[in-house]
Amino acid sequence: MTASPHPELITGPGPGPASPPLWISHEGLPAEARSSAFWARGSWTASDPDDGAVLRIAAESHYRLWVNGTFVGTGPARGARTVNFVDSHPVGRHLRQGPNSIMVAVQAPGWPTFRASPALPAVWVELPGRLGTGPDWQTRPMPGWRTDPPTFTFQHGPMEWVDLADGPDQPPGERPDWQPALPITAATAATDPARAALLAKELRDRDIPLLAETTIAPVAIPVVAAVPRIRPALADDVAMIMQHEPYARPERALPVDDLVRPDPVPVIIDPEPSVTDLVVVIDFGREVNGAFRLDLDAPAGTTVDLGYGEHLADGRVRTVVGGYRFADRQLTRAGRQTVGTWFDERGFRYVQVALRNLTGPVTIHRVSATDRRYPFPAPATFVSDDDQLDAVWELCRETIAVCATDTFVDCPWRENTLYINDLLVENVVALAAFGDGRLTARSLRLALAEADPAGLVPASVPNGLQPGMDRNTADAYMTFPATQLYLSEIVEDLLLYSGDLETATALTEHLIGTLDHLEGWRDDAGLLQPPAEHWNFVDWAIDNEQAHALRGRACASVNWFWVRALDAMTRLADWTGAGADRVPAWRRRADELTVAIKDRFWSADRQVFTEGARDDRPAATQLSQALAILSGRVEPAAWPRLDGAGRSPSELYMLHYVLQAELLRDGMPAALARIRRHWGAMVDAESPTVWECGVTQSGASAFGGAGSLCHGFATTPLPFLQRSVLGVRPTAPGFARFALAPDLGDLDRAGGTVPTPHGTLKVRWQRTGDRLDGSVTVPDGIVGTLPDGTALAGGTHTVRVA
Repeated sequence: MTASPHPELITGPGPGPASPPLWISHEGLPAEARSSAFWARGSWTASDPDDGAVLRIAAESHYRLWVNGTFVGTGPARGARTVNFVDSHPVGRHLRQGPNSIMVAVQAPGWPTFRASPALPAVWVELPGRLGTGPDWQTRPMPGWRTDPPTFTFQHGPMEWVDLADGPDQPPGERPDWQPALPITAATAATDPARAALLAKELRDRDIPLLAETTIAPVAIPVVAAVPRIRPALADDVAMIMQHEPYARPERALPVDDLVRPDPVPVIIDPEPSVTDLVVVIDFGREVNGAFRLDLDAPAGTTVDLGYGEHLADGRVRTVVGGYRFADRQLTRAGRQTVGTWFDERGFRYVQVALRNLTGPVTIHRVSATDRRYPFPAPATFVSDDDQLDAVWELCRETIAVCATDTFVDCPWRENTLYINDLLVENVVALAAFGDGRLTARSLRLALAEADPAGLVPASVPNGLQPGMDRNTADAYMTFPATQLYLSEIVEDLLLYSGDLETATALTEHLIGTLDHLEGWRDDAGLLQPPAEHWNFVDWAIDNEQAHALRGRACASVNWFWVRALDAMTRLADWTGAGADRVPAWRRRADELTVAIKDRFWSADRQVFTEGARDDRPAATQLSQALAILSGRVEPAAWPRLDGAGRSPSELYMLHYVLQAELLRDGMPAALARIRRHWGAMVDAESPTVWECGVTQSGASAFGGAGSLCHGFATTPLPFLQRSVLGVRPTAPGFARFALAPDLGDLDRAGGTVPTPHGTLKVRWQRTGDRLDGSVTVPDGIVGTLPDGTALAGGTHTVRVA
């Protein structure tokens, strides 16, 4: 169901009459706040509680929900500039006969970020047949919530700076400052642009399950240190303080290891005699995407600073990287309470906790993290006689799982952003690992919700403001030309693995218009030459070496991607019926484009495709050579080398194509050697997840210390091992047909399971001399084809592959 974009017109379904729910806000919120928060409450009397009752809630931009004093959940699923989503929570077990109450804490950033694009702070609640938000609700401010905090990162938004004497961690009860809620109606929006913008947004039901929450215990506390009291002049720059304050040995030994026992033992911290503050660094041993929790008993006014990171440098989290500030601040009330992250997600392995202004003993009862992930089904498996490759598979699987929340995200820590171009890899990795395409479908629908009038989608959704950019500049800059070309390949993978014909058809119809628009970017030779206002981003390796030299210019890699997009559209048209009449023109265009690419970019003397015109002597890229090989339009005898002098190597992201091309050109042993070289280094480093960079830069040191250690777009070994080593690749929508062409390279055995819409496919291969002997279990309803053309229907088969 899709709700009306005008909530005042909605009628609540259910037994008996209900007030139509309205968006409500709080009258008196600071107009220029960098971060706003308020409370909202409603009540009703139930004569007969309903065990099946479902409460529906939306918010701009975050909520925390209680029913009759019991915490129910947080949300909502992230939206875009044109759409909000309604979460549904089963609340029947929390209801009772007689008076019932709902309490909601609401928060919104004061500017469009890469995670939220609020029109104004507001909430919308409906308990069908019983109540809905409106003028009979009450709201109150949240005085403990700082409205002018520093920026965490421009992608995340503001840091969370809160005094828990009146904060979002628990319902406030009766206070004198409750007041009637401010309803947002069409009448009041007529003279208020922010209210009008809110009502203009489409309100849709949440289109994925609620996230799975797991409580994570720490595995170690590697650092305990005394630090000087904060100088007032530095008090606001929390992250800078945490980065640079000198460590000293505490005057009293603290048994902090008691906090990492299976049954934690409370640790009492007395103020240091020398009047210093205390820092502890907590290691969760894995990447967390969610929230940190510190259960403690403290005097009022104790300051708790929280710094988040994925690695330690000199015994501390790197809380300052360029303009990023990875820190939050909390001030305690007196007594037992929980300190932590309340509204926005935080990504971390390590949390650096600074306890400041200690005026009495502090007792830490428990330390934990709440990890929130999309609830994927049971994963695929891969097992071989190479332990390192098996470990690479597991790294990739864990990485894509932690980078999947209410959308796919690039990384939990630095940005936590849905990048549509990252779906090029993240989509097929998740499909190969879990067989569930709903999160991709949702991410693509969000992309369409932010498409510009020409149908071009931004690289990031929602597309927030960057420092120093206005709205129009930011929108143009973040509309990557290559992203438009990736979409058909993303949709094709989604259709092949999941069979989601509805999403594939809608996207194919949209992409017809996109391709028509891109025709207007052709230069005199027919090559794609995007306007200079767009960041012509393809691969970090290219961008780092040539900076923005390719902006406003035709380049080989983007034009090869145009060829791939046209080819994918012909297949999508065949499967969906959308654009079937355009197929001959797309094929001609791809052929013409190939000729133009060879004429413009092929350097006969260097035997490479250059990224720019031949007379510019630009660096050739490994990516362009790989795309040429994979195009099917370059004769094998003319395939360029992937490695060598004058070829900029691809980073982990675009090794997605390099591995496939290497398999064709140089064989499986070479491709597996590249996986071992780049991803095996992460296994050897005992990293729990896959890094953003591992070729031209490495790990946390990339990008001046801003390199992510958990990045979804770098997980391509997983589908490569499944599709090319195990040999399982869908060839018809919904896995109705699949190719079965194993290539073990230098392995002697490999096997695994593959999820399909029809059930689990199982394969096991063993090298016997110069052939492979295998066992294949095919679910009913699908058919596999061996290299010799033998068809395998449902059942278990013993096969031999020469």
